[in-house]
Amino acid sequence: MAQETARTRWGRLVQDMVDSMGSSLAKNSITAPKKAEGLEIQHQLRFLRQEVVNDDKLTPLDLHRDVDERWYNERLGASSQLSWRAAPWLFAECYLYRRVQALFSGSVYWHGHDIFKEQKDSSFTNSRTAVQELAAQYNINVQRRPGQEDASDVVSFKKFSDMMQVALWGNATDLSLLSRPTFEDLQSLQKKQASTAMVVDDDLDQLWSYMTSPEYETSDRQIDIVLDNAGFELLTDLVLAVYLLDQDFAKEVKLHTKVFPWFVSDATPADLESLMTMLRSQEMFPTREFIDPLCDRIAQLTSTGKIVITQHWFWTTGSAFSEMPTRAADLLRYLRERDLVIFKGDLNYRKLTGDGLWPHTTPFKSALGPLGARSGLKVLALRTNKADVCVGLESDDRVRALDKESPGGGWLRTGKYGVISFSDGE
Repeated sequence: MAQETARTRWGRLVQDMVDSMGSSLAKNSITAPKKAEGLEIQHQLRFLRQEVVNDDKLTPLDLHRDVDERWYNERLGASSQLSWRAAPWLFAECYLYRRVQALFSGSVYWHGHDIFKEQKDSSFTNSRTAVQELAAQYNINVQRRPGQEDASDVVSFKKFSDMMQVALWGNATDLSLLSRPTFEDLQSLQKKQASTAMVVDDDLDQLWSYMTSPEYETSDRQIDIVLDNAGFELLTDLVLAVYLLDQDFAKEVKLHTKVFPWFVSDATPADLESLMTMLRSQEMFPTREFIDPLCDRIAQLTSTGKIVITQHWFWTTGSAFSEMPTRAADLLRYLRERDLVIFKGDLNYRKLTGDGLWPHTTPFKSALGPLGARSGLKVLALRTNKADVCVGLESDDRVRALDKESPGGGWLRTGKYGVISFSDGE
């Protein structure tokens, strides 16, 4: 899958960036100096695309006093043989997006420009049916109402399971894997996925046991969610945060966004603002019965500091998370103080496991390396499978059954299968 991604997908992604710049440059309101600089950025994107297509050698980044750029350059300097198709997949893919970011961070007029915004907003617009269904599901089936008696443990676990499944399958939409997705593409991913797909590593029972234990109930119940995609998935993450707070599983939920546009659809603070604006749009959502109460609740929890948006530069590096102890010790100390850290999506999962081709029966905790056993970190991964790494399966028989059920590694790559993987850090 790595070769297919490098050979076909990356070139298309960069061409989409070229086209996006063309749309921005065509606007009448743009000033002459900004247009001139934008044309140069577009030219550099065309040059980058040609590098990718030609499988050229990876070149050092132009330094803008960024510690992560130096990290890339040190690794590039250690080997003169790295090219777009002859480099570790995770490194090369992160390097691609850093090359793009460098074009904008080093500019005068385009600093802070999100070249993927149009794609992200369009994806959410095409998700309107799923948005209405999610809002209805939360308001009817999950939200605690005044005077409502506590549900039985069975009912509570069912709701808990439902909300974790919603957050899991919300991850099916990933624009870095979909070039120009159609309405039908998104509806297929969002509506049919969960009913046909399988959770190949399901630690939901262990997670429930931890979150209903005396240890957890007497804790500060502080939860962090390291986000993946903007748009519909971001909404599912917000709904999960609201659920955790409303059902007293959490006293505070911090959402970790990216510090700049990353992997096409990854969420930034601006994406959260855009999401709430679109949810409030009468034109986009004329039926308000369920959306308005959900919007009001999100706004209330945000304004009172129950839902907090935060960032850390480490989330947009090329490092696997096993490097966190040496590269971002402050972040690791912070995460150890939290009561649960939820990592969303494929890229976070790949970084958690070092993007290694582990035997699929490797325990999740073992694949986490220094973030696993004896780390003190409570880690939950919610990820639909879109790359070859996948651990935590109970047996080789299960692996063989999946290979037969979905030949050619389909269960690893199509996003129709997923994991709910938990490590207690013990």
